[in-house]
Amino acid sequence: MLRKPNPKTKRHARPRRKSARQSNPSPETEFRKSVLKVRLDAFQIAALKRLAKEHGTTLAQEFDNAIDGYLLGMNQDEIRLLNTYLDRLNKSMDQNIKALDAARRKTKKTRTHSTRKQRSGQRR
Repeated sequence: MLRKPNPKTKRHARPRRKSARQSNPSPETEFRKSVLKVRLDAFQIAALKRLAKEHGTTLAQEFDNAIDGYLLGMNQDEIRLLNTYLDRLNKSMDQNIKALDAARRKTKKTRTHSTRKQRSGQRR
């Protein structure tokens, strides 16, 4: 004989298993969840604002540069030089991609044209 379900219990009363991601979070996930508070005095904030104004960046970018420099053991000039090289590299890559796209389009157009010529020659 079948038992009647107990209306007081929920349908999914069993605890669900945690996925591997929930039970063993990766270091990247842990980093994203963590919060770091940094307290700067008025002099440090003023210095960062001055640097941001001089370099045409934001306070947050200057702060990031300062942290990167500290962690990498580099001074601000070296970080700016690396950022300049990175910007130039990105521009150069964009130009190369545009040139390759144009060459690909030209090649495709030429191949299509030659294929049409071959087909028209075979029909005659």
